Amino acid sequence: MNYEKVISRISSVCGISGLLTILNSKFNTIRKKIILEYHGVTKNPGFNCVSIDNFRKQVEYIAKNYEVVSLENLCNAISHHAAKSENVISLTFDDAYVNIYSFAYPLLKEMEIPFTVFVPAGFVGKTNIWDKDRSGFEEIRIMSYHQMVDMDPRFVSFGSHGLFHKSLRKLEEKELKKEVDDSKRMIEEGTGRSINLFCYPYGGKWDFDERSIRSIKKNGYICACSTIFGRFNSQRTVYALRRIEVEPEDSIEDFISKLNGDHDWKRIRHELKIILLGLKLIDYQ
Repeated sequence: MNYEKVISRISSVCGISGLLTILNSKFNTIRKKIILEYHGVTKNPGFNCVSIDNFRKQVEYIAKNYEVVSLENLCNAISHHAAKSENVISLTFDDAYVNIYSFAYPLLKEMEIPFTVFVPAGFVGKTNIWDKDRSGFEEIRIMSYHQMVDMDPRFVSFGSHGLFHKSLRKLEEKELKKEVDDSKRMIEEGTGRSINLFCYPYGGKWDFDERSIRSIKKNGYICACSTIFGRFNSQRTVYALRRIEVEPEDSIEDFISKLNGDHDWKRIRHELKIILLGLKLIDYQ
């Protein structure tokens, strides 16, 4: 069964989009701790990658309208209820594509904007073969440790994206330990930097569980990012941080719309998928 059709029908019947429109005026008065989720940046938009022109517009917008902080600082602010301003935002990149080094890094360094790159440690210097069954797949090179070391630590931090980009929830204890523990050790050895940030591969609520979170805490990570859509984070979500995905086709208007809450319905759609999976009305995809 196509879960998109099921969820769209439920959302329509329940009037979820309309409800969120009403609530947005209240939500927008709450202090936001937004995390942006990117994958790559290229000359033209493509598989998992935004164009450099759109990326520049997006970065210029947040630099003007938000306090841009490192993910580590944002996580510490969440843990200690110490947000510096009304609107705090962080940039993250999943998968450590080499085009981050080529296109995103020079611009962000020039603008002195901090960001975090999540590295799938077992694929360093290789390609994103875990995506090969996805529609529109393009093989993309992953950064080498030499390139990571070359990036200015004042602006770039690294985190673990697991070892072999596997959904943690499905793993036996021994393999889970490798994904969480060995990846951290390998990235620390490769970059010479301490690693205390984690990002769940795939990152849906069905891709990690309490067992995964316990392993992450045990290994000294201070937070973990999911792919659950959301503009708000708190102490309750520090090991399941919500993010706003920036997609290749997003215009600057789409980007601003996401920041302003017009896409908050995606959070509820995610929860509906969890319910439908639990009821076995749809299949894992």
